[in-house]
Amino acid sequence: MKQDGSGRRILFQEKDGLALAPAWSPDGSRIAFSEGIYFPGPTRPTAQVDVMNSDGTALRKLTPEGSNSGFPSWSPDGLKLVYEQDGRLVIQTLATGECVNLTNPEGQRDNFPRWSPKGDWITFTSNREADQEYRIYLIRPDGSGLHRLTDSPGDAHASWSPDGNEIIFSSARMGFKDERAVGLDHQPYGEIFTIRADGTGLRQLTDDQFEEGAAVWFNQTK
Repeated sequence: MKQDGSGRRILFQEKDGLALAPAWSPDGSRIAFSEGIYFPGPTRPTAQVDVMNSDGTALRKLTPEGSNSGFPSWSPDGLKLVYEQDGRLVIQTLATGECVNLTNPEGQRDNFPRWSPKGDWITFTSNREADQEYRIYLIRPDGSGLHRLTDSPGDAHASWSPDGNEIIFSSARMGFKDERAVGLDHQPYGEIFTIRADGTGLRQLTDDQFEEGAAVWFNQTK
């Protein structure tokens, strides 16, 4: 649909699962997205990554059925995708289908990769620390330079600013607010933060009793 909410139409509909995490190609001609259900049951399909034209035509399945893949992100030149597959990050070259494991954690899970608009870094969420809590990490597309960007448990869902200098993300670091912890499934409400790619300039953008997440930057230049 258009930015004003008009022109809504369905491009793809999954009968037995979900269609989620759509990502526009840099030139706006294609959309990559996740199809299926994560953490599947005996009768539910696992997720995979698809790509289609922006009008919904030329649907192409990029990952095998049962691979449990998702959350794709485009390289700035539109030639590759990075996505999560069974807890590791994979880079796939679209023209050839060649896949390279970017990460291969043992006993942990890497997820939600996002390629920087500059092409120099990929940010992702991982529970690599001893406490098994999720934090945000950075890695070069060639696999070098892996390091932790944030140091607070419950950081996730990172997204780059259009200039590639800042990262917006959700965090549980502010704890519980205006509510009481009840039951085992309760969690602190997420707030939105930004941080520079070099780890400086942490800023809190929201402070309320709602759980914010999956924020993205609005690029007014397009």
